[in-house]
Amino acid sequence: MFANRLFTKIAAAPLAALALCSAPAFAQEFSLGFSKHTRHGRFEVSIGSPGYGCDTYGGKFSHKKHWVPGHYEVRCEQVWVPGACQQIWHEPIYECRTTYSGHTYKVLVQDGWWETRQAPGHHQMVERKVWVPGYWAKY
Repeated sequence: MFANRLFTKIAAAPLAALALCSAPAFAQEFSLGFSKHTRHGRFEVSIGSPGYGCDTYGGKFSHKKHWVPGHYEVRCEQVWVPGACQQIWHEPIYECRTTYSGHTYKVLVQDGWWETRQAPGHHQMVERKVWVPGYWAKY
């Protein structure tokens, strides 16, 4: 029984290589997989077509990845632009009063003051240059 398992493990790799070499040259896609689970571990052989590889978890076929270096991109974003602030001066208020003798004079009724007003804000599309860090991408 042990010899049978050992033969399976040893024979799988050359058989897979032979199958790959015997594939017709015009074939667009080729994949061969073999996996043996035992209580002592796992033995696996996987061969894929160009552009495909074997990942390290479970032997499933996935696209090969390539490194995309970090770069700047220009992105359009909608941002809130607050309205401008304005300071307005209100003049002091005086009244003219008359005495019993007929003299006219000014009386300060209210001091002058500053008022701050903010115009309404709005949304605006803005182009921003942002840094995109490098990452792995599929072909």
